[in-house]
Amino acid sequence: MTLTVSILSDHKGFSRPSVSADEYCVDALISITVYHTADVITASQLGLSKITTVALTGNSQAPLYDAVVVCDANGKYASDSSFKLILLDNSNADDAEVTNATNITDTTLRVKVWGHL
Repeated sequence: MTLTVSILSDHKGFSRPSVSADEYCVDALISITVYHTADVITASQLGLSKITTVALTGNSQAPLYDAVVVCDANGKYASDSSFKLILLDNSNADDAEVTNATNITDTTLRVKVWGHL
């Protein structure tokens, strides 16, 4: 994907990870301009060193695309420091993944990610 990750400011105006129990939590926007099937979001893009949980909390193009956080059969992400998002084309009857290198300007996903600094 050709994308930009922007960490959102919390209620105090801080735009960095904040502590949640013994982990840190980041609210972020992922703005995708060109979709690439092999790309991942890294912990370092979010100010973290390790990712433990990812929740998709918003999708600006929900009528056009379904966004999915990918995990394997054991529930693990791409690695302990990255995760992959895939986009499914809602206009396609079989909900196929969006074609590699598709220009999808103005697609923004919102995620909440927990992990370690």
